[in-house]
Amino acid sequence: MDEDINCKHEEIHNGHRIIYYLKFHRLDLIRRTFFRHASKTGCRVTDTEWQMALKCEREAENDFYTYSVKIKRLDESHRGVKGSVAMHFFAVEGVPVYPPILSVQEKMASKDELEAKLNDIDSSDLREMVFIRIVVKIERCHIGADMGTDWRCASKNEVDEKSVNLSKL
Repeated sequence: MDEDINCKHEEIHNGHRIIYYLKFHRLDLIRRTFFRHASKTGCRVTDTEWQMALKCEREAENDFYTYSVKIKRLDESHRGVKGSVAMHFFAVEGVPVYPPILSVQEKMASKDELEAKLNDIDSSDLREMVFIRIVVKIERCHIGADMGTDWRCASKNEVDEKSVNLSKL
């Protein structure tokens, strides 16, 4: 089996996005494949570490496949963040072959897992090559509390005229 894999990190307003681009050649020859990758968000407020695992397996009795993607939080922090994983399938022409699958968990702490799965994928729909985009989104790591604010502890050199010293209230 021949495969190409690229990974891209993005910071978004309320979190981070890790995007994987995978290209599989000769899907008709694949019986089972597994890809795993660990990544840190590098967040200044709540740095989290995640493992993404993609599994593709052909069902023994027919030419259908099952694709599953799982994310697992690896860091030791128990501070909950919102996690989601989406998987998109494209043909050679870049046209979506199946609707994207999405799984969301509102609060993920250390060792929590989340899975999205698509069963009964017909190999004839994907022909000789399939492009898969997996988007792992980590949200609510930039906020200081679950109140929807961007409050966080600031170091002394980050304090300015807009800062409020809570000890004086």
